Amino acid sequence: MRFMFDNLKKVHLPFFLSFPFLSLFVINSHIIEFGELVWVVVACCIVGAVVTAFVKSRKTILFISISFMLFYIFGHIRLVLLDTPELWHIADSTLPIFTMSIAIIAFAFWKRHADFKRATYFANIAGLALVLIAVIQIGLFADQQPQFTATAVDANLQGTPNILYIIPDGYARSDILLDVYGYDNSPFENSLKDMGFTIGHGFSNYVHTHLSLSSILNMQYLDPTDWNLDYGTENHQYAKQMIEDNSVMKTLKENGYTLINIDSQFEATRSNPLFDHNLCSTSATDNELLILFSNTALVPRGFGLQGDQHENRLCAFDNVPYGTGSAIEPYFVMMHIVMPHPPYLFDADGNRLEATPFSFGMDWDGRDKWDTHEAYIGYLEFFNQNIIDTISQFDGLIIIQSDHGTHQIEWDEVEDRQVYNRMANFVATNIEEFDPDLTPVNTWRQVFGLPLLEDRYYFSEYKKSYDFTDYTDIINGLE
Repeated sequence: MRFMFDNLKKVHLPFFLSFPFLSLFVINSHIIEFGELVWVVVACCIVGAVVTAFVKSRKTILFISISFMLFYIFGHIRLVLLDTPELWHIADSTLPIFTMSIAIIAFAFWKRHADFKRATYFANIAGLALVLIAVIQIGLFADQQPQFTATAVDANLQGTPNILYIIPDGYARSDILLDVYGYDNSPFENSLKDMGFTIGHGFSNYVHTHLSLSSILNMQYLDPTDWNLDYGTENHQYAKQMIEDNSVMKTLKENGYTLINIDSQFEATRSNPLFDHNLCSTSATDNELLILFSNTALVPRGFGLQGDQHENRLCAFDNVPYGTGSAIEPYFVMMHIVMPHPPYLFDADGNRLEATPFSFGMDWDGRDKWDTHEAYIGYLEFFNQNIIDTISQFDGLIIIQSDHGTHQIEWDEVEDRQVYNRMANFVATNIEEFDPDLTPVNTWRQVFGLPLLEDRYYFSEYKKSYDFTDYTDIINGLE
């Protein structure tokens, strides 16, 4: 057993295994829960300690540490290259270059017959320093963990019909589709009208998904002062917790509904413990940090942790219960689907597309991700065709309501018309006496028969998303 304790003097491996995840958390703490980091770091420490304890060679442990760090570094180099389409062919060469680099290092280590004591000592200091820097940054910039508890409301439901709530992410209102993309969406709208739907002409209350959904599902406007947030707070977890623990779900639950969630592969709507059933999960894990790390990896498709995105989207259309399945009625189905929001996975004819490099990370909603107009419209047409088939087989109330419109915004140079286009969302419903022109904050207030709130519109940047600018007068003035 003595050699195990001697080997523990080589403490750098747990540090180097943990550092990539710590640094990713520092950069993306606004979208990743602290608990997800803890589990990953604990696992890294255990793996690193076990390997260090049982491998006697300092040379081997040092080689593992260097290889893992280079893997992480080359992954980020690949991401930088993928940001520019003209450099995609160079990005494909990062894996061979990494492999060659590791082979050269391995050969150099094999030829050198030193005991690597000094190198190990330096690696211990360097690994500890990197981890301490990351931990200090987390401590300096970490916001207080959000504490939000939703309550059910006294709903005035007219019976207990089955309900399907579809949230197509980034689906623009039809007049904006015509103005920005030159696309006539009237055939889709006419099909909906023939099925008894009413089409709205309104706006979202917010310009980001996590803000829109947290407001919609709690039937209230977001007030950062309730959370004691300072100006510039970047932590998205406040809104995320409001999505996971929300009044609408609790109210439906109290009224006897079976709750069914269709996995969106996106943050808080990936899965939810409030729901009785979470369907269409194709990811190997729900840990957003692991998925983010896999997206930065050299290996295409990130080891498959994200799962098959194409199958996830198809599953969303195919697995909405039609009243003959195993779900106990009445049931509520929430289908937040990342369509026609990029990455664009299908063309208009349903042919699978190789996803354009895309990551739900710090800059996941940049304008450049949306600028392929033909791909956006093709993806939208694919959604239109499939959603008609889905809703035609659903017996109950249906609301189709996008979280926001399309994206034509440069966040650092915002123009009023761009914000208008972003907020012009698509709404359609077959619910009688439902006004689809009202903003989403009133959607479930109408369903539950609650007093309505004044329609207001708030703009904010993605990173500092709670620093709201009231755009109500501007939006109304542009109408």
